This record gives sequence, structure tokens and C-alpha cells, in this order.
Amino acid sequence: MTIDHINGDKTDNRISNLRLATICQNIDYATRNRDTRNIWQDAEGFRVEMVVYGVRYRRRASTFEKALDIRKEMYAQFPALALR
Repeated sequence: MTIDHINGDKTDNRISNLRLATICQNIDYATRNRDTRNIWQDAEGFRVEMVVYGVRYRRRASTFEKALDIRKEMYAQFPALALR
């Protein structure tokens, strides 16, 4: 079991914002209602990664919101990817 932050804010450690969850549930809660295509979270933050005609494009972001902005820029550069 792990602790899940109900509102998604990991700095909000009020008891009313915490619940027990399995690792799978925690991941599901964190990504529900989020469009996470081409965005991965790792130890260094977030990375946006796309493959276009066999070439891998990868950029890093410190927050999920910044990763969304980067992905939007990449979709503008490669419009066909946004349709997948």
C-alpha cells in the first residue's frame, strides 16, 4: 500500500487529503482525466517523446503542465501526430 494525495497536490499533506491505495490505484488516480499521450513521468520530471518517420524527438519538462505545452508545440510542428 501507498499514500495517495486525493487532490493530486503532493505538497498538501492534510489528513483529509490522504488515502491508502495500491500502487496501481495511485497511478490510475494520478492519470485519470489526464490526456497523457506522449508524456511520461520519471525521476527527473516529465518527458515528451514522439517518433516521426523513425526519428525520436524527446524534450523534458519539470511539471505536467509544461509537458502539455511542449506536446502542443510538437503537435504544431508535426500535425499528423495529434490525430493518432
